[in-house]
Amino acid sequence: MTPNELAAKLAGKDSAERIGKAFVRPMLRKHYAREASLKGSSWALTDEQVAAVTAAFKARQSGKAFDFETWRKSRRTKKAKVEA
Repeated sequence: MTPNELAAKLAGKDSAERIGKAFVRPMLRKHYAREASLKGSSWALTDEQVAAVTAAFKARQSGKAFDFETWRKSRRTKKAKVEA
């Protein structure tokens, strides 16, 4: 999935470009920065990246705060329990 596809999934086609530029891409850059050499190339999102952006977007839509580090730790804890 690309950032544009994720934005369309979250906000619908009509708002995808705006949400992609204002929310999805800035969040990805902040928490999943890529090397400078990848600038301008296609960005194929991992399942974790999709889940993080989706969780943050839903929190924002409901007026709740979203703490990325807390979310990431919670996700890792749940994954470890499943694997045990």
